Amino acid sequence: MEDHPRLVELVRAAVASAGAKDPPLFAEGGTVPVAHYTDAARLAGERTALFARLPIPLAASAELERPGTVLVRTLDGASLVLVRGGDGVARAFRNACRHRGTRLAREDGCKKALVCPYHGWTFGLDGALLHVPHAAAFPALDVATHGLAPVFAEERHGLVWVSLAREPLAVASHLGALDEELAALGLDGHVVLRRVASEQRGNWKMLMEAFLEGYHLRTLHRDTIYPFFLDARAAAQPVGPHVRHASARRSATEASESPRPLRELATFAYVIFPCTILIAHPDWTSLVVVQPLGTDRFSWTHAQLASSLPATDDARAHFERSFRLIEENVFAREDLFAIAEMQAGLESGANEVLTFGRLETPALWFHASIARALCD
Repeated sequence: MEDHPRLVELVRAAVASAGAKDPPLFAEGGTVPVAHYTDAARLAGERTALFARLPIPLAASAELERPGTVLVRTLDGASLVLVRGGDGVARAFRNACRHRGTRLAREDGCKKALVCPYHGWTFGLDGALLHVPHAAAFPALDVATHGLAPVFAEERHGLVWVSLAREPLAVASHLGALDEELAALGLDGHVVLRRVASEQRGNWKMLMEAFLEGYHLRTLHRDTIYPFFLDARAAAQPVGPHVRHASARRSATEASESPRPLRELATFAYVIFPCTILIAHPDWTSLVVVQPLGTDRFSWTHAQLASSLPATDDARAHFERSFRLIEENVFAREDLFAIAEMQAGLESGANEVLTFGRLETPALWFHASIARALCD
C-alpha cells in the first residue's frame, strides 16, 4: 500500500499547523436552521434523495468471504440480505419471501438456501425460486418472476456497497476523486475483528458533523484521546460532496531521523457522503455508517477493520483494548452522549439556528451538499 499524494498533502498541512501560534481557520463560518434537524418533511426529502438513491457500504467484503454467507442489513428502513453465492458473486436482495412477504433471515449466518419460515418457499443464493411446497396449489405461478427482489450491490475497495435506486449510481462515479484514494488505503483483504450496532438518540446529521471538525477534541475527549492530539490542529478539503480530514497527533512534533507513517503523524478520515466515515487509527480502521430512524433517532454501526487476523493472544488483546477505547469510551460515552445532549437542547426551543465557527466549516460543506441534493 502506498499513501496517495493528496492524502500526504493533507497530513502535511495538518502537521504544519502544529508549529503555528494559532490554529488554522477556514475562510468563514455560518449557521444552519434548527428546522433542518427537526422537520419531518425535510427528513423525508433526505431519505428520498440520499438514502434511497446513493450507494452505502453495508458490509466489508471479508464478512462475505465464504460462499453461502448471509448477512442481514437494513437500508433506509428496508430489511435486506447480502449473500455470497457459489459463483463467488456478492448480491443483495430484499429480505422478504415472494409468497406472503415473510422475512427470510433474522441474523447473519451460513446457508445453502433461504427458506421461508412460514410456508417453506425456498430461494437459492442467486435469488431464484427453487421450491414451492404443494406447487399444484399455484397453477398460474410463474417461477421465473417470483425470485427474490434484487437491489444493487457492488464490491469495491474491500466494501460491499448497496443502493435501493432503480437506476443505481456506480460506486466509482459516486466517489469521484476519492475513488483512487480509497484504493490506496488497501482495504481489500482487510478483515472485520468487531462490529457493533445500536440505536441512538439525536439527528443523524449531528453525528456526521462530529467527524467533520476537531474543535471539540480538547473538551469532549479531554481524558481519552485528546492527550494524543494537538488542539484544533487539523486540515480538511472538500472532494465533491465528500470530505477528507486530518487531525495532527502530538507525535508529529517529536523529532525523528527517519520518515514516519502518516498514521503516526495524524489521524485522517474520509467522510463519504451521505453517511459513512472511514477513520485511520494507527493500526486499524473504523468503518462507521449512520442512518436516520426519525428526526431524533439514528442507527449506528461501527466495524473494526484490520489488515489481518491477530496471530497471538497479545495481539488479540491489543486490538480488543483499542476497539473498546474508541467504541465504548470515545464514541459511546463522549460523541454519542454529546449528540443526545444536543438533541435535548434542540428540543428545548432555545435556538432557531445553530452556529458554526471557522474551525467547523467542513460541517457547513456537508449541509451544502445535502441542500444541493434536495435542490434547496
